[in-house]
Amino acid sequence: MKPGNVGRGKGPQFEGSVERSEDEETGMGLQAPSKVQKLQQTLHAKAKELPDFRFYALYDKLYREDMLTHAYWLVRHNAGKPGVDGEDFAAIETYGVER
Repeated sequence: MKPGNVGRGKGPQFEGSVERSEDEETGMGLQAPSKVQKLQQTLHAKAKELPDFRFYALYDKLYREDMLTHAYWLVRHNAGKPGVDGEDFAAIETYGVER
């Protein structure tokens, strides 16, 4: 039995998920920066073109500063909860988001 999307159902929806309207409270848009969008589109195209291809080294792409910054603001906007370390946004911002 093959893991993953064996039935070839609906794939990821990067186009719609990265484009968001401005938040009514903050007035801040959460659209992904163009470099992040380009990476998402490239990975999506590769996965669709070669369904059996295995991505073994994605950590280097996820650890990029632009990816981490965008992910942080998405979680911040969605009022994400502290992780297993118990760090909340107040603690992170006191320590320094850039650090």
